[in-house]
Formats: sequence, C-alpha cells, structure tokens
Amino acid sequence: MYSKSVFIGVILLLFFACEKNKIYYTDFSVVYLKGSSWTGYSYRAELDQNGVLRIEEKMDITSIDRNSSYQIAKDEMDLLTNKLIKAAKIDFKNDYGFGSNKPFDLPVRFIKYRIGVKTDSTYIYFPDAKELPEELESLLVIIEQVLAENDTTSN
Repeated sequence: MYSKSVFIGVILLLFFACEKNKIYYTDFSVVYLKGSSWTGYSYRAELDQNGVLRIEEKMDITSIDRNSSYQIAKDEMDLLTNKLIKAAKIDFKNDYGFGSNKPFDLPVRFIKYRIGVKTDSTYIYFPDAKELPEELESLLVIIEQVLAENDTTSN
C-alpha cells in the first residue's frame, strides 16, 4: 500500500512539474517598437493571437500620425506563432547591441511578448554579429517580414 501511494505521488509530481513548464500559446501578443528620439520617429506594431495587427506611427518632423489595422493571413500567423513559441523558451537579456563603439543615430528596437502567463522583453540597438540568440533573431525576421508585407502604408 505504501509503495502504491509513493508511486502515485511521483506520477502526480511529474505531471505538475511538466504542466508548470508548458507554454500555452492560444493567448498571446507581440509588441514591436522602433524609434529614434533624434528624429521624433516612433513605430509601434502590436499583433495578437487572432491575427490582428495594429500600427501606430508618428513622425514629429512631418507631423505624420497614423493608426492602421490589418488582418494577418493564417500561414503568416502559424509561422509567427512557431517562432514565438521557440523564443519564449529562452530568457532575453535586458538589451542587445548597446556600447560605446556604436553609432549614435540609429533607431532603437524593442520587442515584448506575452504568451499565456509568460512575458519577456528586450531593447535592441545595433547588435554585433551573433549577439542575438537564434530564437530572438528568427522571431525578429518574421515580425519584420509580416510588417513589410502587410503594413503597406509604412514610411
């Protein structure tokens, strides 16, 4: 009787340990920002699990202020979801690419995601080759591809 209780306890412990590390990806959002305080430019894109892409773009120099919304195709969403799940398995550093030997006039990128209960974010500015984790680099490539293909009024 005692060994049966121990066996059931071990099984339950393993089940809950696996459940704790499981990432639920039916509920997620990704925020991608690009901006430069030098020029007063900011670009904010938010994408949710339903494929809704919301864009806010501001350019102080030309007084452009735009809000747009798009529906992303299922195949693009599937690809993005796959990359997001992989990126969610690593922990981002607070920032990548900053340093004294960097140019000082490029836009800074920021990415933040929420997938289930897990969230993470990072700032990216002129990273060195191979500085970004492969999972983050792949996610950024897909996000920027989705933006380029869908946000046709981007400046």
